[in-house]
Amino acid sequence: MSFKENVLNSLCEYRSEKLNIKELGVFKYREQELLKEHILPVKFRTYNILENYRESFFSSPNSKIDFHKYFHHLNSSQALCINLFFPLILDEKLYLILDLLGIPGQSITEVAFEKESELESGAGRKTNFDFYILLADDTKVYFEIKYTESEFGKAKDDDEHRAKYEKTYLPLLRNNDYIKREFSDVDEFLKSYQIMRNLCHINENSFVVFVYPEANKKIHIQAQTAKESILTNKGNKKFRILTLESTIEQIIDMVDETRLKTHYQEFKLKYLSYNEI
Repeated sequence: MSFKENVLNSLCEYRSEKLNIKELGVFKYREQELLKEHILPVKFRTYNILENYRESFFSSPNSKIDFHKYFHHLNSSQALCINLFFPLILDEKLYLILDLLGIPGQSITEVAFEKESELESGAGRKTNFDFYILLADDTKVYFEIKYTESEFGKAKDDDEHRAKYEKTYLPLLRNNDYIKREFSDVDEFLKSYQIMRNLCHINENSFVVFVYPEANKKIHIQAQTAKESILTNKGNKKFRILTLESTIEQIIDMVDETRLKTHYQEFKLKYLSYNEI
């Protein structure tokens, strides 16, 4: 059984037993409506945020974002991202993430879900980071979250993407001593498109962080390849990996507040129970 199949089986049980939602959600595929056990009916989409912080999130400014088309899927990485970070925002414990990342302590001046790139210029869709932290010394921390995705996205080798590379990314790659020169080539860039779009944001004042389950071996291999093959030694110092399994265990150990501890135990139950199957 693949990692994704394992997770989806666990989420099916979570929907039925923990959420007590017996109705299945619909996945539209090639003009067909398919019932799927890991998808919530759209009317229950808010249940994808864990109960202890659900009402607080949807009544907060942090919820004023564009929700993904598949946010109501229980394996939504956007919902996972919110469940991971929002309680720490609300309870002013986000510094715990900085501690885990080994980023020197500074006061946090801004946080955002679905943060649009401020480096990319021109028309067209810009890179969107799942989460973002700005520190008082202007250090920026960009987060890319994966859950059951089988890979970081590639791009078609076509005129449109080559033109975007020339106009948007090549200026960020020129004289870039964080990324190895051979990966600045358009062919290599398009092969690792999503990873490269993220890594382009590493500079003197910024970090890029990949967050994913270590059990997702395909994503793990790609992240390790980025660290070992794409980045220079200087770039490696500004790149971080957080595996969900280790991160959640450490957060549970670090927090004393009952509400927070219960939340992350529930997070573990929802997202990491596949280890017990």
